[in-house]
Amino acid sequence: MITVEVFDKLDVENRQFTNKDTGEVTDRFKQKAYISTGGRFPLEFKLPIESRADAYEPGKYTLSGECFQVGKYGDLELNRFNIVLVPQLEQDAFGHDKKPVTKLDKAV
Repeated sequence: MITVEVFDKLDVENRQFTNKDTGEVTDRFKQKAYISTGGRFPLEFKLPIESRADAYEPGKYTLSGECFQVGKYGDLELNRFNIVLVPQLEQDAFGHDKKPVTKLDKAV
């Protein structure tokens, strides 16, 4: 299973782009996250989000099926414009799902 971990909800980068034709300013937000791909260390990446308010809470997530698409040659691709995370479920000793794992749960 692919695991994506968010450590800080406030670690969001904002960049503004101005349309040369219309002068319209567009904000792009990216939140820092880490993905475990089976290697020794997780890889840091920037997760696109709609706004600061949409930033993910600290915790472990996995990729939603919405993140994938079929390319023009029939290959499976990750849609980099629609990356959606879903909380990763904690499992008991028997492999049964218990509840989503988030830092807020552990703090309570």
